[in-house]
Amino acid sequence: MIRSGGGHRFEVAESFPAARISPSLSDRTMNNADTIADLQRRISVFPPIDCVTNLTVAPPPPLAPALVSEFETATNLRLPSFIRRLYSEVANGGFGPAYGIVPLIASGDDTILDWNSRYRSANRSEPDGPQWPDHLLHFCEGGCVTTYVLDIRTDEAPVYKVDADASNNIYDWLHLVSPSVESWLADWARHPVTQDRG
Repeated sequence: MIRSGGGHRFEVAESFPAARISPSLSDRTMNNADTIADLQRRISVFPPIDCVTNLTVAPPPPLAPALVSEFETATNLRLPSFIRRLYSEVANGGFGPAYGIVPLIASGDDTILDWNSRYRSANRSEPDGPQWPDHLLHFCEGGCVTTYVLDIRTDEAPVYKVDADASNNIYDWLHLVSPSVESWLADWARHPVTQDRG
């Protein structure tokens, strides 16, 4: 089946292989240090705006690397290196495209750790329903029930927009937005048009 999203076309196979990175993107290797610096600069110059109060807010501070490792141990997931740096050097979510990147861990209930637990619980309680794969990480809120997820099977971590429908095949819900989370966030950081609402 051919699906489109974000100007890209991709084929959804039964096993849903990890997105292939085009040679042009692979040759143009992103520089983590530059992207991290661009993201830090973007949120200091254009801080997020709280959608309730309409005031600017500072994102949560970055996490200690040990806490990122604890998340990996608790979930039995291996985060791509750029995502580890994002949470330990930029902020623990609270910034980014649309309504922002979800915190990895926090005292609230809207974190990647919580979403991971919800998906696993739903998989167990509804074995005949859509089964959410562990390698798809709930990452960014788009508003109006729109979510962006990462496929963390590769270090590039392609970004997909989730459009839930009646199909029992989770992969029918996914639309490729970017073949790399770093390039997606680098583009957001370097082309600020409006302040984002968190």
